[in-house]
Amino acid sequence: ITWVTGVQTCALPISNFSSSLKTINCRAESLMSTHGMWTSMKRSKRCVVLVEGFYEWLHKGREKVPHYVKRKDGGMMCFAGLWDCVRYPGEGGEEGEVVYSYTIVTKGSNKQLAFLHDRMPVMLEPGSEEMWTWLDPNRGWGEETARCMKGWEVEGEGGLEVYPVSKEVGKVGNDSPDFVVDRKSVV
Repeated sequence: ITWVTGVQTCALPISNFSSSLKTINCRAESLMSTHGMWTSMKRSKRCVVLVEGFYEWLHKGREKVPHYVKRKDGGMMCFAGLWDCVRYPGEGGEEGEVVYSYTIVTKGSNKQLAFLHDRMPVMLEPGSEEMWTWLDPNRGWGEETARCMKGWEVEGEGGLEVYPVSKEVGKVGNDSPDFVVDRKSVV
């Protein structure tokens, strides 16, 4: 099974994934609406996207400085997400490609990340009741599930670590473990 970032919902009639709308983020506020493209996914297609950290770019005039964000304790981050599956039509009556995709739910940034961006992923504490509530497809969508949009309060002890990293991270095709190393610590 292949998963791709940028949800492709079955509500959008597209013949192939490469030409489809890829919605990378879903605003938590959008989930509070009773209609829209997220309606069916929020009821039973909720997921957790596991990451070690993520990049965000600080805009300084014309310059963009990449920063890496991770948990101070080195643990995994659990982002609230939504997923969908689409089967594209094949050629000549054959079955087409099946694509599983996901999107990350975002909310307004906390104080620590506000200098980088006005939005941040909704983070759920690994193993918490909140995380299991979010993942339970039998709960549907209601007040209890909607409360998960508050997310884990990551400020304070055990919070996040944010630091600048190499600008090479922003170049397509580049891949290096050095891209998560604090630029200030490199001599």
